[in-house]
Amino acid sequence: MTLSQYIQCPQTHSPLVAVDGYAVCKENPSIKYEMTEGVIDFASSSYESMEIERELEAMISTARSVGCVEAIKTHGGDKAYLFDEIRRRYIELPELRPTDIVLEIGSSLGQHTRHIAKSCAHVEGLDVVKGQAIFANLFCQQDGHQNVNVSAGGVDGVLPFKDASFDVVFFNYVLEWCAGRSEIHPRQFHLKLLKECQRVLKPGGKLVLTTKNRHNLRLFAGAYDEHLEFRFGSALPRWAANQILKIRATKKPPGYLHSQSEMERLLHDAGLVKLRSFLALPDARYPQFMETFDRNGIAKMKANYSDIEKRKMIAAFLTLPFFLQKKVAPSHVYLCERD
Repeated sequence: MTLSQYIQCPQTHSPLVAVDGYAVCKENPSIKYEMTEGVIDFASSSYESMEIERELEAMISTARSVGCVEAIKTHGGDKAYLFDEIRRRYIELPELRPTDIVLEIGSSLGQHTRHIAKSCAHVEGLDVVKGQAIFANLFCQQDGHQNVNVSAGGVDGVLPFKDASFDVVFFNYVLEWCAGRSEIHPRQFHLKLLKECQRVLKPGGKLVLTTKNRHNLRLFAGAYDEHLEFRFGSALPRWAANQILKIRATKKPPGYLHSQSEMERLLHDAGLVKLRSFLALPDARYPQFMETFDRNGIAKMKANYSDIEKRKMIAAFLTLPFFLQKKVAPSHVYLCERD
């Protein structure tokens, strides 16, 4: 089996070769990574329960006999969330070219990977759950895309790819969750991972990052925060939120969000420049409306999208002064570059 030309040993940064079901480091053959159905396991997550692993195995088996779409329906996947075309709008932001080499961090079941593959030369995917990586590869194969390779890994914040390999990196609604499996502080983990994104991008390469806003208006209004698992959640001062977590004996919350200023500082610290911000409403998970996040973009929102007026929270958001809108937007959506 020939391994993807874009991967490397994350420990030695040397090439890998396939030997007897393993991806073996050429520089140090004692370092090897298990391969399952063509998926290399670079430190994937062991946090999934046996029940989840068995469900994934059953879904993969069903997919082989009746197809991936039917397998997702059969095994209770959130079909609306996985297949809603609106959710793919972030793919449009970097204006992919047929020659582009793309990295997708957080491939999940491959629901977006297969669409990215239509517009570029090659896609490398990475998912923290091995079963999902296997399914994503299968989904792309069944769709006729032979230009996709999905690996398992990322739990340690290290990307198993060569320097300056990619024209575009997609990082869609993953950052907020990805430190939950690490022992280091979430901000440190996020910075480490963003620096890895910078490393694997070609000079001038683009990163598309979407994530939730810690200070989004819904949380200030008392909405439930799924990351800290109580109302107001991440919108509270860090010390207050940490005190509530301590009282609840929560060792570590499942997710970690950043404010606008924190997010932009992280991107700059990671060496990512030329930040362009976009406003997605109702949020970047379901971006029914998306414009550049500037005064002209806000004016277009107000003038062109009458449906927004039917949503009380969005209507309230659009009445705020621009400097407040930047701080309490539902999501962060950035297109930036490696210098």
